[in-house]
Amino acid sequence: IYTLSLHDALPIWPKEGLTGKLPWAMLIDPEQNVWVGTVKGVFVKQATAAKFEQVAEVKDRCFALAQAPNGDIWAGTMKGLWHSSGEKWNFLNVGSGLIDNAVVALAADRSGAIWVGYRLNGAITKIEMNGGTPKLTHYRPPAGSPINITYFLGFDAGGRLWAGTNLGVRFFDGSHWEQFDHRDG
Repeated sequence: IYTLSLHDALPIWPKEGLTGKLPWAMLIDPEQNVWVGTVKGVFVKQATAAKFEQVAEVKDRCFALAQAPNGDIWAGTMKGLWHSSGEKWNFLNVGSGLIDNAVVALAADRSGAIWVGYRLNGAITKIEMNGGTPKLTHYRPPAGSPINITYFLGFDAGGRLWAGTNLGVRFFDGSHWEQFDHRDG
């Protein structure tokens, strides 16, 4: 699985069906399907298709895309989190238990859990699916912490979660968080 942040680095290919501007995220899945998150939602070009098609359900500004080990696709948007397991898309937002609707960072761990970073609060949520029902665990920054944007999430070879924020990098080893910033080099 390859994930790229693209903001506005890619040329837009309307004649190939990618009519959404400002591609923020791209994912190439193991079947070589290309997924692109844009300001107009999510577009996918199947490996055997000539053109991109917009995912009908996901028309909100999409900042992040991730694929879980089981093949499920996740899309973080300005209005919440979309999840596709096969042909069906499901939606999670604050009413479903998310801390905020603006989801800007996603990562999948080895177990299949999805980790969510938000736009303006510094919190991170772990989502574990259990028979189609999400179990959410929230991790908030320390009290009084000014961290408010999680730009990226990713896992290292040891399974530790790394979160890039507006005030440095945090990592979670499964039991506690550590913070690094410019004072740490």
